[in-house]
Amino acid sequence: MDSRKSVLFIGLDYHHYTRAILDEIRLAGFDVTNVDIQPRTLAFKIFKTVAAKRYQAYLDRHHRAAIDRASALRYDHVVFLQAHQISLENLARLRQTQPQAVFTLYNWDSLDNHDYLAHTPHFDRVLTFDYDDAQRHGFGYLPLFCVRPIQAARHDRARPFTVSMVGNIVNLKRYEAVQAFAGYCDNHGIQFDRYLVVSPVVLWRLLMAGIRPKGLHFRTISPQLFARMTEDSLAVFDYANHQQSGYTMRTIENLCAGKKIITNNKRVETDWFYSPDRFHCFEGFDFQGVRAFLETPIAEPERRFEEFHVQTFTRRLLGPGAEAELTSTQHG
Repeated sequence: MDSRKSVLFIGLDYHHYTRAILDEIRLAGFDVTNVDIQPRTLAFKIFKTVAAKRYQAYLDRHHRAAIDRASALRYDHVVFLQAHQISLENLARLRQTQPQAVFTLYNWDSLDNHDYLAHTPHFDRVLTFDYDDAQRHGFGYLPLFCVRPIQAARHDRARPFTVSMVGNIVNLKRYEAVQAFAGYCDNHGIQFDRYLVVSPVVLWRLLMAGIRPKGLHFRTISPQLFARMTEDSLAVFDYANHQQSGYTMRTIENLCAGKKIITNNKRVETDWFYSPDRFHCFEGFDFQGVRAFLETPIAEPERRFEEFHVQTFTRRLLGPGAEAELTSTQHG
């Protein structure tokens, strides 16, 4: 008889990060059924924008069908990576069909960006990357993670006075911050390499605001180029897309990769991993002191911050009942 535990994972297929979590769960010997909570193709993004009600009706049918398929099995864990996309009716139905499962919700957006409070009574455990949301509502605090390829990044290829940025432009404010920092770098002899992705909707908003953006991409960066940019840069520029206290994926990744971090999230200054040789916090578009920061060497360049590795994240995501099993099989 197969004694392996099973996980029903319902989440946003976001770049390679969701797949990294799924890989860790499978590496631990769990059987995993994965359900995409919200299609992210260009066609569906346009569908959502131009016909919001019809899109939500489609999404409700998609979720109902997945719940009905899953009802043939009994899962030990049901894990949601975001839940605001699913209706309360469908969520209640899923709980009815899986009464024995531990239901866990993880959010890597703040409540200011997506309000999921109405969904939380349906979960046994609610975790969030946002420290303020966790404190305010009694949720578990679980920061984001660093995937295995970045954990293995070389530390000997960084060039002096080089800063990189890889991310999405989802609003005008972030685009303006990037442009302002690029101007600072041009004036202070700093090389600023960036790969910025924009959706057609946001590009249209930029154009309507009178901005003619250059150097933006519609496709996600390849893992190979991302790894090379990370290894080659001395520091990363981090500017959060939304109002949040949670640390971005770029902050966590570059901390683990041994990079210096230039960020507008001043909460890092009060956290256990902060040191002024690793972090420079700016306010508004004031980048004074960045060049001097880049000149300061990191005191412990080989420290890896395993506390933020995806292996550790996955153990905490599944909770105490599964932690022993995960720990016994994950050592990387």
